[in-house]
Amino acid sequence: MGLSTPDLNNVTRSWASTRAFSLRLSLSTQQCLQEVDSVHAHNIILWSSCKTLGVTDQRWQQGRPKKKKKKKKKKKKKKKKKKKLS
Repeated sequence: MGLSTPDLNNVTRSWASTRAFSLRLSLSTQQCLQEVDSVHAHNIILWSSCKTLGVTDQRWQQGRPKKKKKKKKKKKKKKKKKKKLS
């Protein structure tokens, strides 16, 4: 058996969480935005830390695929015609 490779998900998650923690300590919103621009792979975690700094910038979404919303079809109600009594 060869050497076991480290779980990449765990590695990136721990890296991103430490990065987010350091960003949370930083009061510079500009630095926060630069981090978001430079690291799209961890944009969700970085953005959550940026929101704590009060940053309202949508640039973090550039690296994410957008979810398409399904439109619900409205059923048209048929009006019943009243027969007039003659």
